Amino acid sequence: MAGERREAVRIRGTWAAGVLAALLLWCALPAAAKADPVPTIRLDRDGPVTLLVQSKSALNVLGIAVASPAIVPVCTDCLGGEGTQLGAMSAGTEVVIRLTDGQNTYLSTDPLHAKIDQSGGTWRIGFDDSLGDGDFQDLVVTVAVPTLPPPVDNDRDGVSPPTDCLDTNSAVHPGAPEIAGNGLDDDCVGGDALAPITATVVATWNGSRKGGVNLRRFEVKGAPPRAQIDVRCRGRHCFKMRRLKAGSTGAAKLLRKVPRHLRKGMTVDVTITYPNMIGKVRRYEVRKRDMTGGRTLCLPPGAKSARRC
Repeated sequence: MAGERREAVRIRGTWAAGVLAALLLWCALPAAAKADPVPTIRLDRDGPVTLLVQSKSALNVLGIAVASPAIVPVCTDCLGGEGTQLGAMSAGTEVVIRLTDGQNTYLSTDPLHAKIDQSGGTWRIGFDDSLGDGDFQDLVVTVAVPTLPPPVDNDRDGVSPPTDCLDTNSAVHPGAPEIAGNGLDDDCVGGDALAPITATVVATWNGSRKGGVNLRRFEVKGAPPRAQIDVRCRGRHCFKMRRLKAGSTGAAKLLRKVPRHLRKGMTVDVTITYPNMIGKVRRYEVRKRDMTGGRTLCLPPGAKSARRC
């Protein structure tokens, strides 16, 4: 019985020693032999991608092509020095290279036949062919995304062209407040916003015994110089449209163009327009011995009728 116990202890000791020896051997193995991660070429920046065959040490014929994201043949009997431009690609794109040696085909994602080293924007791929000598030098290929120069920002507003539509003015850039009518596309969206005409129409009158009103003062002030001014009348017994231009100071006397007596039921519009500005319409309605104080409407460029502002 004692002998059997000694034998069981000896067996357990031998098993434990074997496990310990295996663990020590596993720890002593190089990292690559334990569990190599799958090598990948994943771009870390946007830009034009270049592939270059650097060198070849294998004696047999080797061919290289890009397998993904699009098939691009490079050389069928690579000797070193061959290259191609893969075009612009975005960050995050995975590039897969395919090696053929007449017997088998290997991808750069195969850790048994491809070893990838990255430095900055360059990936160096060393391939082993079917002989599998483990030196990863049968064909060496590089994939590179050149470092682009920093974008120009002349006005130092933090935004570069073409996103910044005027790189000589720091007040003009996406997100800036749009100032209507200043001739600038301040927020770089859709051009300069149209500014409304802010002219003033001055109208005073007296009630008429005939039932309408007699104008005492009727004029425009503060219009853009040479702005067009139209005075239109709707209703019974209306006068024809009158047209005149504002003077150099933006003023215009309307009494010289329209009848002084306006009849009940007439609607009179004073429309002021100027290129690339939102026109202003001032509308008056004549009542019995009175006239409304006027209502302001807007007339966008190209519109045929006034609308609420």
